[in-house]
Amino acid sequence: MIIIDELLFRHVEKEGFRNFCLVMQHKFPVPSRTTVACDCLNLFLDEKQNLKKVLKKERVCLTTDT
Repeated sequence: MIIIDELLFRHVEKEGFRNFCLVMQHKFPVPSRTTVACDCLNLFLDEKQNLKKVLKKERVCLTTDT
């Protein structure tokens, strides 16, 4: 949700979001913004590695019109 909706990491610390999480699943611990930031970074690094693997197997041509 943070990535797709391009929300700030501090969004998870706001009262409205915390209340929303409590209503949806009261046993779910709401992560801190540093945890969310680290998770997003790790996801980015994993996807970057996957993209590198795919691009090593394929030929890619990039062009631009300026």
